[in-house]
Amino acid sequence: MGIADSKNKERDRSRRSDSIFLPLLSFLLRRTFIILPLSLSFSLLLFLERTLKILYFFSTTEEKNRHHYPFEGGSLAKSRSFEMSTGDLLNIDPVELKFPFELRKQISCSLQLSNKTDNFVAFKVKTTNPKKYCVRPNTGIVLPQSTCDVMVTMQAQKEAPPDMQCRDKFLLQSVKVNDGATSKDITAEAFNKEAGHVVEECKLRVVYVSPPRPPSPVREGSEEGSSPRGFVSDNGHANAAEFATAARAFTEQLEAQDKSSEARALIAKLTEEKNNAIQQNKKLHQELELLRREGSKSVGGVSFMFVIFIGLLGIIMGYIMKKS
Repeated sequence: MGIADSKNKERDRSRRSDSIFLPLLSFLLRRTFIILPLSLSFSLLLFLERTLKILYFFSTTEEKNRHHYPFEGGSLAKSRSFEMSTGDLLNIDPVELKFPFELRKQISCSLQLSNKTDNFVAFKVKTTNPKKYCVRPNTGIVLPQSTCDVMVTMQAQKEAPPDMQCRDKFLLQSVKVNDGATSKDITAEAFNKEAGHVVEECKLRVVYVSPPRPPSPVREGSEEGSSPRGFVSDNGHANAAEFATAARAFTEQLEAQDKSSEARALIAKLTEEKNNAIQQNKKLHQELELLRREGSKSVGGVSFMFVIFIGLLGIIMGYIMKKS
């Protein structure tokens, strides 16, 4: 009897525990099924937000680098494609003619034309300012799968343009010609679009860049570790104000050199005239001394002959007087 009672008590106790544990377990499971998707969704949202922030940071950084350093932060192929123009007939490198501007000095810039076809291609170079530039050759033939170098020379300029900006432009025209054609076969009609010829055109602009500057002396003291201020701004183009200042300084230096050279030439000319005057003076002194000597000789000879003549005359007169 006691054993049966104890078993019944244990059974009741297990039932009570089950009645408490099972609702609690079901409650926790329901909460887990609700909270777990919410927590996963929240974690996913945080991950997406951070990913978007990282992508935005890299995109803005790349945009800034592209703005400030157009030739950096990218591959060499991208920078070369920016500098080079690719057409169906010719590849033109570069599309910007960069001249290191200096006053009173001829400056040259090379242009390379590459024929990527299997045909003979004729080209012609035009400019908006033909008196300022010399193009050699301005017309020619580029053989198939070969290159041709064109030299553009800017004549010496007496004064710098305002803000160091140049509005001069070039136009390069190219057209297919018959195989075996030479430069003598090129005519103006070959580049006439109205005649039905397929003419490719590429516009080239002129850009003034800063000339190479001499190395500055090393500064002492606190300025020793400081880097010198560059002559080119962040966007890769020359600073107009610094460019104009350098041009004015260069002009003043040239004027001072011209004045000093003129002064040296004047001094040399005056020295030469002084030497010529001294030589002429010496020559005149020599001629005067020679004339004096000849004059003294002639004067001395006349007086001696006169004395002899008087003596002879006296002797003759005395002889006659004695006879008489």
